[in-house]
Amino acid sequence: MKEFNCPELASKWLKAGKILLHPTEGLWGIGCIVDSTAINLLSNLKRRNNKKGYIILVPNLEDVRRLFELKPKYFPTLHNIWPGPVTVIMKTKNNALSLVSDDNNNVAVRVSDHYHLKNLLTFLGQPMISTSANISGEQNIFDLDDIRNTFNDPNVALFNKPLGKTKKASTIIDIESMQIIRK
Repeated sequence: MKEFNCPELASKWLKAGKILLHPTEGLWGIGCIVDSTAINLLSNLKRRNNKKGYIILVPNLEDVRRLFELKPKYFPTLHNIWPGPVTVIMKTKNNALSLVSDDNNNVAVRVSDHYHLKNLLTFLGQPMISTSANISGEQNIFDLDDIRNTFNDPNVALFNKPLGKTKKASTIIDIESMQIIRK
């Protein structure tokens, strides 16, 4: 499996429509750019139904402002939780995310505080889809060798940087209702 230590090279891999294993705040992630071919490849690798939504990662709140409908009442919450391991479901205002939005134009988005992931996203310069590096419906995989074996495919590479300290998937909240979807 191809490995990158440099965020610039890893971002070029993603821009070529390929799949990247990457560290997050707590779990190994697997992701791609918002592109129908890349999304189909990712879904096939994870054995995941395309109807199930994906999380979008962006490097900062400015990107969230550009892509999503932000009501003033959201700002205190967003400033308290981001950057960090909290994913927020909100309405997108950009048709570029229609490949990953639900019927109500909602998308799950996170501004990560993981240093290496933020660098990767900055070089990428566009939203990145991210999901846990496991087969859909199965337990999370923590061992990097097991992850490599599970996703051993010529279209998959590894951004080999350390994981954060969280050791769990991100919390997910719906910003409109403030309901916690996943703790």
